[in-house]
Amino acid sequence: MSSTLSYSHRHQYLSNLLQEYSVPTLKNTFNVPCSADQIEHIAPVDEVRSVALDSLLARGWSRKGKEVDRDVLQQVDSLRLSQSDFRTIGLLGEGQYGVVDAVACRFNGRVYAMKTMSKAVATRAGPQLSLAIERHIHMLGYHCKGSCPITSLVASFQTEDTVSLVTTYAACGTLWDRLCSLSTDGNTSGTMTENEIGWWATQMVPAIEWLHVRGFVHRDIKPQNFLVHMNGRLLLSDFGSAALLEIPSTGQSRPFVPRHLCALPIGTPDYVAPEVLLVAEELVVEAALDHASDVEAASHPHVVGYDKTVDWWSLGATLFEMSTGGAPFWAESIEQTYQLLIHYKGYLQVPATLTESLGHLLRG
Repeated sequence: MSSTLSYSHRHQYLSNLLQEYSVPTLKNTFNVPCSADQIEHIAPVDEVRSVALDSLLARGWSRKGKEVDRDVLQQVDSLRLSQSDFRTIGLLGEGQYGVVDAVACRFNGRVYAMKTMSKAVATRAGPQLSLAIERHIHMLGYHCKGSCPITSLVASFQTEDTVSLVTTYAACGTLWDRLCSLSTDGNTSGTMTENEIGWWATQMVPAIEWLHVRGFVHRDIKPQNFLVHMNGRLLLSDFGSAALLEIPSTGQSRPFVPRHLCALPIGTPDYVAPEVLLVAEELVVEAALDHASDVEAASHPHVVGYDKTVDWWSLGATLFEMSTGGAPFWAESIEQTYQLLIHYKGYLQVPATLTESLGHLLRG
């Protein structure tokens, strides 16, 4: 059916299906919101409709709840957007949780980036990966008025085994690609002039602030996660590690990442902030003490999560690499890098060849 209908007609048929088959509850599977009602106050109508359609499909796939006619599920599958509506052009990147392809939409011919993740992998990742938060941040980008500093969501859909997000495509690759183009071998980081660093930095800072103002921390700021458009405009991307900041009840401290989301180090070793490692270590020690003494973890409320400043540390590490051609705490192994990070005050060295203003910036 889908191959003979325009998308506007398919959209209308889907709306009619939703009216015919009420979908009151969305299964809390693969880190998606528990119900459409829960996100209605922050989500646009199209997002709520998409969540409802996913609920209809998930309910049929899991064979739980009210029985859904198999023909209805097949009809939904044939009408809603799917991978078959996009032609794969080539691989853009491969990460810990999935792959990103350049795809062309069969409806309008435009090129987008499609991130596809395995549901099994997402489930195993637990709190390290929130598909709901990643999708919601992309939706915020889509509905942002004016120039938006992040990649925006074009479409999202799922199969029984995978989840896909279709977002803005940047034809010039990433900031990491730009750094590599300045190196001798094309595979490692080169160095930028101070003028070029200033050009990119004045876009990186507002992009991170944009996310923080909306109550999120990125937790994986690095050159690979800044996309470059043809006009030289940067877009912050990849929100799979992002977390919602929690406002403290006392009002005496900054919003922070909830404790249970800090138990494992999140981010890329060369750019991760020391606080991420220290809080994770404290929580491991706390858990061991609790196990030994049969005391509940709640008895140690002094161990709180880190705050949004971890993104600024990662930005500093990124700027250091752009300035010197190497990460500030690079080592042969991740363990060595982590040790250097924890004891950074006695290790960090800024090359004397940098200008005074740039050196001062990198020293913090």
